[in-house]
Amino acid sequence: MNDLTLNCSQMIAKSGSAKSMFIQAIREARKNNLEAAADLMKKGNENLLEGHRIHARLIQKEAQNDKVEINLLLVHAEDQMNSAEIIQNISEEFIVLYKEKSKEEY
Repeated sequence: MNDLTLNCSQMIAKSGSAKSMFIQAIREARKNNLEAAADLMKKGNENLLEGHRIHARLIQKEAQNDKVEINLLLVHAEDQMNSAEIIQNISEEFIVLYKEKSKEEY
């Protein structure tokens, strides 16, 4: 496995883990398990950040005129990161809504 394939695979894995944690955080917030939701968001953010670090190394490599091959795997990895970011933002908003709803019920 070459470096690019390994980097892309790691980006995909980290982004996928992050997405799963963000979705699970919404589910926990819906059950009013706000502490568990916050913990899942934190872990998801850490995974997404690690994916961004890997991606940043590829960008730095390109900036130093060390060409990075653009292939389907890299495009897929970047797409997975983008979708994880979108789900992260939506999850944050859902959790705020569930917090507000739980305050109204008391």
